[in-house]
Amino acid sequence: WQLFPVYQPSLRANCEGAPWSMKIIKNIRGYLSCFCWQYFPKVAFAYSHNVDKYQSQAFYKRFLRDIKDSLNVDFVAMSRLQELHETSKIVVAIRHDVDYDIHAALALARIEHALGITASYYFLHTAPYYGFRDSSGKITRYLQTIRRFKKIQSLGHEIGLHIDTLNDYLSYGIPPETTLKNELEFLRRSGINVVGVASHGSLHNYGASNYEIFEGMSIDGRTDFEDRNGVLHRNVLGNISLKKYNLLYEANFIIRSSIVNAEEYERLWKGKFKCPWKYTDKMHCNYDYRIGIWGRDFWTVYNFKEDTFSICTTEEIFEILTKISSGKRVVLDIHPVYVSRAKDVLILNSLFKCVKSMYRMITK
Repeated sequence: WQLFPVYQPSLRANCEGAPWSMKIIKNIRGYLSCFCWQYFPKVAFAYSHNVDKYQSQAFYKRFLRDIKDSLNVDFVAMSRLQELHETSKIVVAIRHDVDYDIHAALALARIEHALGITASYYFLHTAPYYGFRDSSGKITRYLQTIRRFKKIQSLGHEIGLHIDTLNDYLSYGIPPETTLKNELEFLRRSGINVVGVASHGSLHNYGASNYEIFEGMSIDGRTDFEDRNGVLHRNVLGNISLKKYNLLYEANFIIRSSIVNAEEYERLWKGKFKCPWKYTDKMHCNYDYRIGIWGRDFWTVYNFKEDTFSICTTEEIFEILTKISSGKRVVLDIHPVYVSRAKDVLILNSLFKCVKSMYRMITK
């Protein structure tokens, strides 16, 4: 079952009424996709992403080394961010939301381990590297992927769940608490010590944010929300206890959040982020700075205490870090996908681009 995950149910749904030749092609593509994401995630990633847009893993190694050598910092796991620390140091927690590139996540984990740094990794249960879902939402999880989770954990890093429960709820009708319970039980049963979660996506994805399922975190205390199709969903938000599932934290550490319109949000991002819906959310978190990378030369800096937001380049980011005073708490938001550029991935990516280009020429 792990070698060839159950693909047929969704295949029948997607191919209904299609000619037999198209059914065969879709069947082959489906099996290849499942097989590659489990056994050759680097190949699957290079096929599906334009790696040229991202920073390199070599840059990430230099970046961390420069921080360690030049700044008085204390690297901690996200679970320790809210603890009392020495006020003479800047407390830095590295948060990795692993949306796509599990192979890059493992590479970053090795870099951090070699530098004596602990980071926190959050794995997305709706990602293609995690497992395959049939048309009912039933998941076949990949054993090879779980082995990668355990390898990262063995390097001293913290493992968490990157929750996308509203996707499962809106796509398959699975209650958010059921998804959370099932994935936590599976990971813990597999030897993964999960103590925290990080919410995936924003309000513009579903009409509500994933962190809103937890008690005390929904916007204005709401329990209902209207999705992007105008359908009202009642008693979905604000009713799950972190403590019930032995979770110490949700990684945003929400103090409050609000709904903002798309135009206001796009002005804040200076047009570099196009909001796909008319509304999104703005979070205010219980730490000082959130610094994130979103591309080869694209960084953002949230200062929650002063309620400011800025966009900067790679050249500017280190200067900003040097100006942060001792005692401040900083979250480095590093999605592995944005620092996934490596020589072997670039070669594969270039090869796939050539093949796709040739295919377009032939089909014309």
